[in-house]
Amino acid sequence: MRPAAVIRVPVRWVDLDAQGHVNNAVVADYLQEARVRFLLDGPNAQLLGNGTLVVGHQVEYLAPVLFRSDPVEVRLWVGDVGASRFTIGYEVLQDGVPVARARTVLCIFDFAQGRPRRMTPEERGWFVAHSSPLEPLRHVERWRPGPSAFAVPLSVRWTDLDAYGHVNNV
Repeated sequence: MRPAAVIRVPVRWVDLDAQGHVNNAVVADYLQEARVRFLLDGPNAQLLGNGTLVVGHQVEYLAPVLFRSDPVEVRLWVGDVGASRFTIGYEVLQDGVPVARARTVLCIFDFAQGRPRRMTPEERGWFVAHSSPLEPLRHVERWRPGPSAFAVPLSVRWTDLDAYGHVNNV
């Protein structure tokens, strides 16, 4: 099945972690970069400025992403489209080899009202026109911390905030 978009994302030296490969959190950033470019190139670009929230992520890491001068290729599909939510599916390739598969569920959100809003017929129609069934990812069971779990307080840093003023999902 043909992807709705193919986005090439550069691998930067700063993306590497102590193990010498791209950190898994950075792979989620590659997904975000591809998703934003896809939306900006379409007629629904205004959704990025008016409230498109990530409400779910699932990523399967298949192989390490290594530093290369060639960008990784992110293939992107639109999956299920609801009244206010839609799903984006991804496949990340390096040198033609799949290194990650992922899904992001997004919700159209009205910040003034403080709640999700329905897509207009035009917005929804565009997503539906680009949608196709997505290959399922592995099922992930619910996880609950056990008795040996511990909590570590973290401070929110200025650089953690996105354009909406909340901590970015990445």
